[in-house]
Amino acid sequence: MSVRSKENLALSPIFMEIGWRISLPLVGMVIVGNWLDKKLQTEPIFIFIGIFLSLFTSSYSIFRMIKKYTRED
Repeated sequence: MSVRSKENLALSPIFMEIGWRISLPLVGMVIVGNWLDKKLQTEPIFIFIGIFLSLFTSSYSIFRMIKKYTRED
């Protein structure tokens, strides 16, 4: 196995974690927003609020993760 492929394998969990940090809040907030919209009959308002909240929380979470990995000791 070449050095380059070993580096790629070492980065795989990090990229998978980034994917989870984006997808889980997004899916969760869309489900909650859709439920709230149906309950309150305010069709797309809470879905959009959920999308923006999930984008903010995902961005902040990824920023903290990158900061942790790039921290110099």
